[in-house]
Amino acid sequence: MTYCAAPTRIVDGPSNQTVNVTDAVTLRCGAVTDPLEPLTVKWLRDGVPINFQSSSHLRLDEDTNSLIFMRAAVTDTASYTCHASNGLDQVESSPATLTVRGYC
Repeated sequence: MTYCAAPTRIVDGPSNQTVNVTDAVTLRCGAVTDPLEPLTVKWLRDGVPINFQSSSHLRLDEDTNSLIFMRAAVTDTASYTCHASNGLDQVESSPATLTVRGYC
């Protein structure tokens, strides 16, 4: 009998959002994969992997794979993509644009 792993999928990807500076923001990445394979999620900002150690106001919720901005800054305005893989295959979400409005 041959075992075929279920493909990795993003079932609830990030959506475009417009927020005010200092707002808390969550971009979702509902990714699923074969239960026998480890799921790894990375977030990209304008196509570049996010370094969470150098971005103190960002964190990855490891339970939901969501990208959380604790206090959005105007400089966070960008396109964000969720990348999910399991070692056998990989998938990326459609990009979501985050627009952060400053105070005038």
